[in-house]
Amino acid sequence: MVSEISAQTTTQGDNAKGRLTPDLLTLSPPSVVFIFSGQGPQNLAMGRELYREFPVFRDSIDACDIRLKKASGISLVRDVGLFGAEVGAPDVFDSPMTVVASLAFLQIALVDLLRSFNVESDATVGHSLGEIAMCYAAGVFDRTVAADIAACRSIAMSRLDGCGEMLAVGASAATSLALLREVPDAWIAAVDSPRAVTLAGKSAAIEALSRRCNAADPPIFSKRVSVSVAYHTPLVFDIKDYYLGALTNIFATADIRRPRTPVMSTVLGNWLDQPITPEYCWENVERPVLFQQAIESILATYPDAMFVEIAPHPVLSGYVQECGGREPIAAMHRMKKESDQIIGALQAIEDLGHAPRVPRDAEPVVEVTQLDAPVKHASTDIAIVGMGCRFPGGANDPDEYWQFLLEGRDAITKVPPNRWSYAAYHSPVNVPGKIVSIEGGFLDDIESFDAAEFGISPAEARAMDPAQRILLEVTHQALEDAGVP
Repeated sequence: MVSEISAQTTTQGDNAKGRLTPDLLTLSPPSVVFIFSGQGPQNLAMGRELYREFPVFRDSIDACDIRLKKASGISLVRDVGLFGAEVGAPDVFDSPMTVVASLAFLQIALVDLLRSFNVESDATVGHSLGEIAMCYAAGVFDRTVAADIAACRSIAMSRLDGCGEMLAVGASAATSLALLREVPDAWIAAVDSPRAVTLAGKSAAIEALSRRCNAADPPIFSKRVSVSVAYHTPLVFDIKDYYLGALTNIFATADIRRPRTPVMSTVLGNWLDQPITPEYCWENVERPVLFQQAIESILATYPDAMFVEIAPHPVLSGYVQECGGREPIAAMHRMKKESDQIIGALQAIEDLGHAPRVPRDAEPVVEVTQLDAPVKHASTDIAIVGMGCRFPGGANDPDEYWQFLLEGRDAITKVPPNRWSYAAYHSPVNVPGKIVSIEGGFLDDIESFDAAEFGISPAEARAMDPAQRILLEVTHQALEDAGVP
C-alpha cells in the first residue's frame, strides 16, 4: 500500500539476522492485512469471470497452470474445466489435487490482480493452505516457486484421498476437547476463534462427533468441510517423506527471500521470525492451525487493521470478527459478480485513505429512485407464467403462501435448534457479538436437498451456501409451475 512503513529488523544471533519483524512500526492507520483462506470455499464458478475480463488475472492463472501441467500432466484450465470457458463436471472438487491447486492458484492470481491496481498489503496471514499465497504476497518467493509448491502439495495430498474428514464446530477449544473424549481417531485441526474450532479424523469418528454435536443440550452447530483428507492430524504422516523430498528439490534451486512485509504464521500463532523451509511447509500440513492466536497477535500490533480476504468467498470473516477484528473486505463473493466485487473492494480500500487505481469506467451501477419522483412504467406487457417461493412458516409454494396470508398466521418462531444455539449468543442487553432477539422467520427443512436432481455431487452440495440450494429449488419450482420441461 502507499502507507509509509518504518520497520526495524531484529538481530538475535546469526539465526535471526536480517529478518523483518514488526517490533517497531510506524504506519498510517488503518493498516491493510491480506488474509488467505484455506480449503472450503472452492466452487466451479470461482475466478471464471475474472479470468475472462482481466488479462493480469488470466496470465497469472495460466502461468501457474503451466507449472501444474509440468509436475502432474494435468491442466486445471484445459483438462479439469476450471477458470476458462470449458466448465468441468460437478465432481471435480472431489479430488484433493484439484482443490489444493485451484485455490492456491486463484489466490496467487488475486494478489497479482490487486497489485495491478496498486494494492499491496502491510502484513499477511494465511489459514493452512493459504500460507502459500501468503508467502508469495510477502515476497518470500516468486510466482513460479509458489506455483511449484502448490502443485507439489496438491500431488502429495492426492495420495491421502479418503483418509478422513473434517468438521467445523461452533464451540470453544475447551468444549471441543470435551467432545473428543471417548472418540478415538479424531483431533483438533484448527482453533479459528473463541467460538469456532475445526475437528478432523477418520470418517467414523467425524460421524460420531457430528452426532454428539446434534445431541448436545443445546445443540452445537457443526458442518462437514468439503474435503476428503484429515489435514492437520497424524493421519497425514504417510506422505511426510514424499512431500519433504519433493519440497527439498524445489527449494534447492529456489530463491527464498526475506519477506518485504511482516508475515503472521498460523503454524506458530505469532510473527514469523524464521526462514520458510521444507520442514516449515510440512508443519503447515501436519500441525493444528492457530488462526485465533494469529489474528489476536495481528490485532495486538495493528489494532485498527483492515483485513482483505483473498478467497473465492469470505469464509474467514466471522472468525476475524469473533477475534475482535473488523469485518474484512472480501475480494470475491460467490453470490456476486466478480468484477463488481473486486472493484467494490478497491473502493473500500480507497475509502480507508489508500490509493488503489480504481477503474472508474467499470464501477458497479447503483440505481437510486427518489420517492417523490414520478414512476415511469414500461410499455411492454409482462406475463407471469410460473411462480415459485419459500417463506417462513411452511409456505413452500404460492398456494401455501396465499393460504398463510388468508389465515393471518404468524411465522415468527424461536431459533430452530438445528440452526444455531441462541443460548450461546443471546444477551438481554446490547452487547457486541451477541444478539438481543431469540426469534425470527426461518425456512423449514433447509438441510434437505436433492443434489442428484441438479447434477451436483454430494461433496459440492455440502460446500454450497444454503441460499444457493434454495435458489435452485425455487427456480426449479417456478419452471415446473410454468410447464417448462
